[in-house]
Amino acid sequence: MPTIIIDCKKVRSAIFSKEGKQMNKFKSLKTKLIVCTIVIVCLTAILNLIVGIVASNKSITQNVESDLRSIGQTTEVAISSSLSNIKLGVQSTAKSDMIGKADVTQADLLVMLDKQKQELGYQSLSIVDQTGKIISGDTNLNGKNIADQEYFKKAMAGETYISTTTYDINKKLCIIACTPVSNDNNYKGVILATLDLQTYSNIIKNIVVGKTGNVFIIDKEGTLIANIRPAL
Repeated sequence: MPTIIIDCKKVRSAIFSKEGKQMNKFKSLKTKLIVCTIVIVCLTAILNLIVGIVASNKSITQNVESDLRSIGQTTEVAISSSLSNIKLGVQSTAKSDMIGKADVTQADLLVMLDKQKQELGYQSLSIVDQTGKIISGDTNLNGKNIADQEYFKKAMAGETYISTTTYDINKKLCIIACTPVSNDNNYKGVILATLDLQTYSNIIKNIVVGKTGNVFIIDKEGTLIANIRPAL
């Protein structure tokens, strides 16, 4: 009968070698699972972050657009109301039966104009005849001719004209309102009023955006005509 000799050291070495390979394989698989899990978690977190940022940005944009529309509507109402008041003021003066009346002197007209100017808060209030000559208690305006001015031409054509912030005949910044005389005396001429250049700024000074923002107005030419900071 043959003799079987077992080398225990070699067998033990083989077993340990096999177990080592299995352990290494297990460790390698475990490492891969951990790495994959970390990658998935990171990607999920990044994806959630991106989705959150996009949703937040969209929400903020919608809120800002909504606020701007609301502010725009508020500003429009405020300006429209102010313009209506200015129009009503010059139109009420234009209806005065003293204008063009035979027995009314120029001195009487100037008294009437000064009274109306004070009541309406205008810088100046004048009558302009059909040739463009100004009749005014303001010595800087009285006797000047504005026949070539757009506001005079539009008023003579029947329109009540209100300017943006502009220059008057003396190159002084102001706002100009002009309307045709509309009484029953058949007088051909217009009423000319000049207002403080901060008129539009005063309309928007109490309109705020958030805590620190404010509204300003530019005209169709891109010129800044209203701002809470007068120097601008």
